Amino acid sequence: MRTTTKNQKSLGILSSILIGLGVVLFSWIIFSPDSRKTQSIPSVLADEPDYYAKKATMGEYNSDGNLEYRLKSDSVRHYESKLVTELLKPQITILDSNQTPWSIRAETGLMRSLSRDTNIESKDDQLVFKENVVVSNEGPPIDAFLLRTEILFLYPHSRYIESDSNILIETKQYRITAANMNSHLNTRWIDLGSSQEQRVIIQDITHGLE
Repeated sequence: MRTTTKNQKSLGILSSILIGLGVVLFSWIIFSPDSRKTQSIPSVLADEPDYYAKKATMGEYNSDGNLEYRLKSDSVRHYESKLVTELLKPQITILDSNQTPWSIRAETGLMRSLSRDTNIESKDDQLVFKENVVVSNEGPPIDAFLLRTEILFLYPHSRYIESDSNILIETKQYRITAANMNSHLNTRWIDLGSSQEQRVIIQDITHGLE
């Protein structure tokens, strides 16, 4: 991949990208490489789980009785004392009657019940996806969107995702790399960040231009 002079000047810059109907729009905003908060991931839990299940499927419904998301996992280990559930090969489908569903899968994962933790002010839960994380939409080929990273945090009720790990995004028209990202899936906007090691690089694969 070619890195142009324009991309070299974009260190310290965020790229906001609107992805929809095969069109990617982006604009630059001020970015501080060290301004993002580092997320903490619970270490491997040594105590015995409260319950264990194989080939599990879980669903979450909203107040109107509509399914918000469906989570599948090869195995589930829940630790009530930690308010944490360990997941093996998790795959979640985030549903919205007005939008294309989103899918996230990974090798391992954790579900943290933040809404039940009295030490954290949150009305949402947190899912942590680790190792070979893939985010994709389930729309027609013209809307194809694929995001790859190694760690991804999902807040399912607010449909918010973020990652401090290197990002690769592929669409029908663009191939994009970045140091980190965050996005509200409802709005279909993605904020991409750069660092000294990994700059935001946008390549137009249909014309060979960046």
